[in-house]
Amino acid sequence: MEWSRHSPAVRASPYINADETGWRENGVNGYAWVYSAPGGRYFVRGGRDKGVVERVLGGEFRGVLVCDFYAAYNAYRGPIQRCWVHLLRDIREQVEAHPEDAAVATWAQDVRKVYDEAMGFDAAACHEEQRYKEHWRLREALQQSGRGKLCRRIASYIHQLFVFVIYPGTPSENNAAERDLRPLATTRKISGGTRSDTGTRTKMTLSTLFRTWVAHGLNPYHACLQMLKSPQV
Repeated sequence: MEWSRHSPAVRASPYINADETGWRENGVNGYAWVYSAPGGRYFVRGGRDKGVVERVLGGEFRGVLVCDFYAAYNAYRGPIQRCWVHLLRDIREQVEAHPEDAAVATWAQDVRKVYDEAMGFDAAACHEEQRYKEHWRLREALQQSGRGKLCRRIASYIHQLFVFVIYPGTPSENNAAERDLRPLATTRKISGGTRSDTGTRTKMTLSTLFRTWVAHGLNPYHACLQMLKSPQV
């Protein structure tokens, strides 16, 4: 299933959530990638490099890419929103690792406060100039937080942390893609992967269909029956 043949609703989406997980084919390591959009889902297996991102998104997609901090996503030249759930989780781990360090706890609280302010901003009710002003204000506030300048990740990705403020409706986290990958990861733990290229393409195609149906509130079993009963085009 090539990206060019996939659902126009996915390609035309204002944003896409992306994530990846390990997937072995005939004992060879590889990765299964998911691209989750409001209109549908797309699964593909490949390496764990920017080539997959470039091949899938290419010139077809013009919206916001929502993803974690994996460097391969840097290949996308459009707007990117990095996942706040990943960032806050790592910050929480730092607090737990240094329970006696009050400065770390204060820094974590400051970062969370800036994020909560961003989430509370009603971007849809504001015109574009106001959204961009708020975006810059939040960036400056985060950089000035207790240890903001000492956090390498925040410093490197500060320009991609508040993109959701500029583009109303864009999620600040990557939960959609993670949820879509979960059934595939469960299958991998049971089966160990697939045995051939044909098996892999079949698995990715079925995952694309099933998760797209679920996204539209359809029962995959009933949707399969309907598809099998439909006349071939």
